[in-house]
Amino acid sequence: MRRVEIAKGNIRAVIDLDEGMNVNSLIYKGIEVVEFSQERKEKRGTYAIPILFPTPNRTRDGFFLFNGMRVEATMHGNARFQSFNVLEKSEDSISAYTLFDEPYRICLIVTIKAEESALSWSFMVENRGEERFPFGLALHPFFVKSLFRELKSSFEEKMETTSDLLPTGKTVRASYKKGVEVSTLIDDTVFLSSKMITTELIGDDLTLKISGSDEFNHVVIFTSPDRSFICVEPQTCSTDFVNLDQKGFRREANALFLAEGEKRALTVRFDFS
Repeated sequence: MRRVEIAKGNIRAVIDLDEGMNVNSLIYKGIEVVEFSQERKEKRGTYAIPILFPTPNRTRDGFFLFNGMRVEATMHGNARFQSFNVLEKSEDSISAYTLFDEPYRICLIVTIKAEESALSWSFMVENRGEERFPFGLALHPFFVKSLFRELKSSFEEKMETTSDLLPTGKTVRASYKKGVEVSTLIDDTVFLSSKMITTELIGDDLTLKISGSDEFNHVVIFTSPDRSFICVEPQTCSTDFVNLDQKGFRREANALFLAEGEKRALTVRFDFS
């Protein structure tokens, strides 16, 4: 187990290099905002703040066909099981990389930086293979729900799904712009917008604003009254995004692609006040 700590000002974070750069702990002004579950970890589920890549969510039947190749698609991606190698470490930041060899040759570089009242992720995805590569990227934070009373988000629509939570391709208008009560919220939904989605969790002692680069125009909200956490997941894509894209629902899917030798930079920020 290789865990590193970064800190600056009001922010302290603990990051596990052997578990996909998972942020196991995120503390703002002495308040732990992330719920860590050893039980979920032992079951190889999601916990704390994992990085979801290259298939952030569900894929129909667990695979997709792309350019004549069958690609196995791990639920929530397999980056969260990868060991990362340190490139650079300072008191307030850590930069590390991991390599994927099958079925695509990919390098993923992640830099996590603590600021005075913020934590940021910078991603660089590089296609080192010869095949065109489809991918999605997300964070799946488990926030301590009791810290917050209201959620606001700038999304404009939500995905319609089948009974097994796979998208039909259709969307309906939806809005949390006026805010919803966190304690009574029941959700496991993919929302989307025409631009990057900003979401706020508002409590009595702190407010958390989640934003990112332009690609993050989807968000998954997952919670219910019986759960001690609320997940607000900035995502670049819908569930089943490759299959959805190939059915012609390109805006809804928002699949990202890299050609041979191509790179793409993306970012996510958590700002506290």
